[in-house]
Order: sequence, then structure tokens, then C-alpha cells
Amino acid sequence: MKVILISPHHISSKRKAGFHWIADAFAKRGWETIFLTAPIRYTAWLLGDHRTGYFSFRDTHRLKETPDPKIKSYVFMTLFNPISSNKRIFTYLSIPLVRLYGKLLPNNLKRIIEDAEIIIFESSEALLLFGAIRQLNKKAKYIYRVSDDLETIGTPQYVIDCEREIAPKFDLVSVPSEYIYRKFAHLPNCRLHYHGINKELFSKQYDVPEEYTKFEKNIVFVGTSHFDYDFIKIAAESFPHWGFHIIGPLKKVGESPNLLYYGEMPFAKTVPYIQHADVGLQNRISDRGLASLSDSLKILQYTYCKLPIVAPIGLQSSRKNFVYYVPGEKDSIRTALAHAVEYDRKTIDISNIYSWGELAEILIKEVSNV
Repeated sequence: MKVILISPHHISSKRKAGFHWIADAFAKRGWETIFLTAPIRYTAWLLGDHRTGYFSFRDTHRLKETPDPKIKSYVFMTLFNPISSNKRIFTYLSIPLVRLYGKLLPNNLKRIIEDAEIIIFESSEALLLFGAIRQLNKKAKYIYRVSDDLETIGTPQYVIDCEREIAPKFDLVSVPSEYIYRKFAHLPNCRLHYHGINKELFSKQYDVPEEYTKFEKNIVFVGTSHFDYDFIKIAAESFPHWGFHIIGPLKKVGESPNLLYYGEMPFAKTVPYIQHADVGLQNRISDRGLASLSDSLKILQYTYCKLPIVAPIGLQSSRKNFVYYVPGEKDSIRTALAHAVEYDRKTIDISNIYSWGELAEILIKEVSNV
């Protein structure tokens, strides 16, 4: 059995996204797994695109081995592809490219596509390949795994229009959050499937990080973006005997001895910091789509470790372990943190959190019943 996953990521990326874990889960079930990177242009090397660090020019348009013998990589690189910009002039320039994009598929890629049983698209400009790919393989089951809300991440309107047009044509539209589910709930092929987590990794017992032994309580943030720096400054000043541990490629703000920045860290090394924390932070700030972060991977990891989660009021979730604050309001931030450390963690429900393997099984069963 063969599955193709179409994603803007590269399989070898150090930052593991949901599609990497889904690919791994299919491979562990014995599926021949093709991780197709698209869209990406030849100008990526000139623009410093981090993905080009994982392959050479000679690797493009070739099926390449990976350390996992069941997973192969294919980079579909083009000189032109739809331009990711909301500026009107670029939109007009992209119209002919949209029509041409699917016709650029190399013959060897067409052959790979033709005998796949399942083809999974991630939310990106690669959706514009859907028509051409389905024309090549009408027997496959097609899944749209909506990892991101296209409007929230600033995708051009013509791609959003394409998504709206083709979503009903998929055998399954699988969404990972309640926020995104509301956008597709009118479709009979839509299902809410939360992200998975690596349960094997998170179920092990780890030693308490040495840095945690210095503080009465330990509050952790793991992430890469939308970080509310005002929150963390207020929090560190308000609770000087608590440690605030920030993991991710974020700039340092403040020199408080209880504010610790670790920079980017391999995923597995973050687990003890989450497992032994008293509170998980989602002190996010964004001018659009904040609610779309309500069921992020990090939320699920915090919840699986039974952490109360402190988040801004705009990031509403149906999960009971959320404690909210009003951004910029000191009293609100202090109150939220004080309530969070007193939260009865035994009451936190983890029954609806999947492993990645369980998620892969759900996806397979959903389309097998079509």
C-alpha cells in the first residue's frame, strides 16, 4: 500500500510538524510512504529558504531514500509556481501560473502518483495541484488534512478560493481544531481529528530538570512564534520565586534571575521540561486567528501531561484546563497564574488525545468506509 503526503515541509526538517509524524505513523504500519515537498521554487537557494539545507540541486525531481526505509522523499521544485502574496499585482501575475502549475509534474512523479492508494494534501498552495493529480489517479482516496487555517497564515485569496472549491471533492476533510472545524462543518466529508502526540515519548518518566530545583513553581513555554513578551515580564516580576522557562528561538527580554531562555531545543529534550512543569503557557499574541491555536500540538502535549494552561482570553477552548488572562492587564495575569498553580490536575481529561499511530488508523478507516 502506498500513501503520498503533499506538504510544503521537507521530510528531513529539524522542526517536526504534524505531517512528519503522520508520515512516520504510516511507515510504521508498513505503508510505502512518499513525502512530497511542494510548492518550492528554484529561487529558494537565493532567498535563504531553510528547506534547501536538506537536499541538493541534484536531489530535485528524484525519489530519494531517507533513514527510514519505508519513507522516501520527493522535492517537486519549479522555476515558477503560484506566488504567496496578497498584493493584487502578484495575484494577477499568478493567474497563468495557477493554470500551468499542475502541468509541470515530471513524468517520474506522475508514475508515483498513479499507483498510490491514499493521497493526503496539507493546507498550502499545493492545493492547486489537486485537479492534475486526481486526473492522474482517480482510484485513490483523497484526504485534505487542514493543518493550518489558510486565512490566518495569510495565504493569497485565490488559494483560499481554490480550497473552497475543491474541499467537497475530497473523500475526507480532516481538521485538527474546533476553530477550523467550524469553517468546514457544513461539508458531509468533514471530521474533527485532533493532532496526535508521541505517547511513547511522553509516557516515560524523566528526571526533573536541574533548573527546576531552584524554584517553588515552574512555568514552561515551548514554541516559536506569537510570543507575548509583556506577559512574561509581568509574570516574572510578580512571582520572583517561580521559574519561567522559555524554550524556542525567541529573543531574550529582561534579565530576571527567574526568567530562563533555552533557545531552540531538540524535541525529545523538551519533554522533561513539560512533564515536570506546574503550568504550561500559551501566552500568545496575534492580530488575527488567535483562536486557531486552541488545539495546537503544544496544547495537546501540555494536556497529556495534565498541565493547567494559561492563555489569553482570545484563545478560547472547550478544554477545562485553560485559565485565561486579559493581555496587558497586570492583575489579570497575576490572577490567572495564581489560579493555574492551584488547579486540580487530577481532573484533566486526556481521553481524546491520540497517538500519531491512532490518528493514522482513523484516517485510513475513514476513507476505507467511503
